[in-house]
Amino acid sequence: MKEIKNKPDSLPTVRSLVNNYLDIEHQKYELIISKAEINNPESFKTLENEQELIEEQMLAKTNNIKHVLTALDMSEASIGGERQALKQYERELRRKENDIKVAKERVKKLIADIVEHAGEPTKTGGMSIKTDLGKFTTYETAGKLIVSDVNDIPEEFVKTTKSIDKTKLRKHMMSNLNGSIEYSEINSNGVEYASIKRERRLKISWKI
Repeated sequence: MKEIKNKPDSLPTVRSLVNNYLDIEHQKYELIISKAEINNPESFKTLENEQELIEEQMLAKTNNIKHVLTALDMSEASIGGERQALKQYERELRRKENDIKVAKERVKKLIADIVEHAGEPTKTGGMSIKTDLGKFTTYETAGKLIVSDVNDIPEEFVKTTKSIDKTKLRKHMMSNLNGSIEYSEINSNGVEYASIKRERRLKISWKI
């Protein structure tokens, strides 16, 4: 009897494609934030071409499309976990950074007190001490701005920002769809200021 060989699992290959796709997306992002895509558009276009090729390779694996989505889900979950870890790490770094700033200001205040008590007067009205490490001089300057009452600030110094409650606006517009899937809101001047456009979405029902 002829031995039947099991078809190798294509999941690793699909994962590799997905990882390559995400890696190129990251490279494109770095070019964008560094504005390198403006000065070197060829590099950006090359990355886009590579992504298109990967998309074709993934779509060609129609029998393995579930693996593609599974790999994307796994990558998304992995990235989500990394983001949470990075947020925690960032919070810890900010705490340490703040502790260092507090400690540095404490040391600087201690040095300033020593200079004020043991230093020599300067022409600018401060005090100064020379050591083997260097010269330490105190001086006075304009300090921080202190606002006594924000309600008493003249309007010319008040900065206002306009914030849109998109959740409330969308809920209002959805209530006016009346069976349609597109809707526009018009202001009193007859100008459209918001709209809901139709979108094509995908529903998947896997065969078990």
